[in-house]
Amino acid sequence: MRAVRAATRANVADLTADGRLAAIRLSTGHRYSYRLGVLDLRTGTVRRFGVAAAPLAWDSTALFDRTGSRLLYRKWHELWSVSVSTGQKKRLARDAGAGPFRWLRDGGIGYIDSHGRLAIRRAGAATRRHRLQLPQQALSTVAIAPDGDRLLYVSGCDVWLANVRSGQVRRFSHARYSPTRFSWSPTGSYVALASSWWADCDRDFDWYHAGTALFDRRGRELDRLGGVTVGWSPDGRFLITSGGVTGTQTATLQPLLIGDLRNRRTSTLLASGSTGTGFVDANGGIVFARYDAAAANRQPGEDHPWRVYHGRLIDSERDR
Repeated sequence: MRAVRAATRANVADLTADGRLAAIRLSTGHRYSYRLGVLDLRTGTVRRFGVAAAPLAWDSTALFDRTGSRLLYRKWHELWSVSVSTGQKKRLARDAGAGPFRWLRDGGIGYIDSHGRLAIRRAGAATRRHRLQLPQQALSTVAIAPDGDRLLYVSGCDVWLANVRSGQVRRFSHARYSPTRFSWSPTGSYVALASSWWADCDRDFDWYHAGTALFDRRGRELDRLGGVTVGWSPDGRFLITSGGVTGTQTATLQPLLIGDLRNRRTSTLLASGSTGTGFVDANGGIVFARYDAAAANRQPGEDHPWRVYHGRLIDSERDR
């Protein structure tokens, strides 16, 4: 495990499947924008690719496609892709709304447009739009599946699964759960939902005490983990969660956990200090961010410095 000096105070947004490149967010000094960069974890070099921007609370991440050759990012209502090798940019959408966006498995994109519709643009095809009939506040809970055919959303406090290709809609889970942009595993075989402290709909969703509940695609609950989902391995075997410590001045005290879905076991990567960022590549490499100083050593309201670390998972059975 080593600290990545080139990524000091950078926010890691995504990791390529082979673990070589990390998409990073660099501060511009402005609240609603960041400079997009790509960090080569082998050489430590950083390339910058312009500025991404979005209103506060809008999904404004940066995502690699399956090949790791392109990045998808938001610039206000527009979605752009940029070639990592050439820097060539292409505008993919002009009407992206407040909801999530993502790459699809076929190289297309899915997003929520400015009219609250699900927009699916397949590779080499025209954009198709599907009316969702959801209130504006529910759009932030939409989770688009990697195939672009299914989505999860909250309505009437329950989580629903819609198949936009067949038009079928069914209740996926009752109350107390909420999707996030990390809900679908990369293969679409598992669903991770945030699990609220409250068991009914009489109160707002309790993100403060939220955990993670793991389901199969049919809605059968398989397991529970502490914290909320922050990342998956490319094959869907590993699920990373962070959080769960409550109280005052707990920002730097959160753990980072990893669930091995194949062997049904959970391990602690960090007992505390997690920033809520963690990624695992297809080769067992891991990237995460950790606060350098404990909360007790800093004054309330003071900025907490962090570093990005790069290492490798050790399988006790394989690597003994």
